[in-house]
Amino acid sequence: MNKICLTRHAGVAELVARYLGRADVRGQEIVLYDLNGEVHDTIAVVSHLDADEARRLARKSGLVLYGVVPLHLAALAQLVFAVEWDCAPPRGREMSAEWVRRHGRLVPYVVRPAATCDVCGSVDVESVAEGVQCRACGAYYD
Repeated sequence: MNKICLTRHAGVAELVARYLGRADVRGQEIVLYDLNGEVHDTIAVVSHLDADEARRLARKSGLVLYGVVPLHLAALAQLVFAVEWDCAPPRGREMSAEWVRRHGRLVPYVVRPAATCDVCGSVDVESVAEGVQCRACGAYYD
């Protein structure tokens, strides 16, 4: 499973490490330890991930994302641990580890794109015995 922390802020990587427990940030990765203190796994810390690379990683062996993740990337991952804030984050400056610790939390999500009608593009579709029917235009398809 490919694990990536998507952030430009060191404080977010530290938040992820604290959330996971028995982990710390070393350079551009979060290192996770087992109960014996041995390295168990790592999470790459990157500031950018394009959709093609995310798709490749997801197909290769699965993808788990941590951080502030755009929806189009979140939909490619099996699981997303999204950073949520209890107030508006500061704009245009680094979020300190202290600020992130005080105001951030990680929330797990599974994100999937909505089903849409192949004919009219509406999201008002329902599963029926024959396949899928669009409630907007009446089209049936499987």
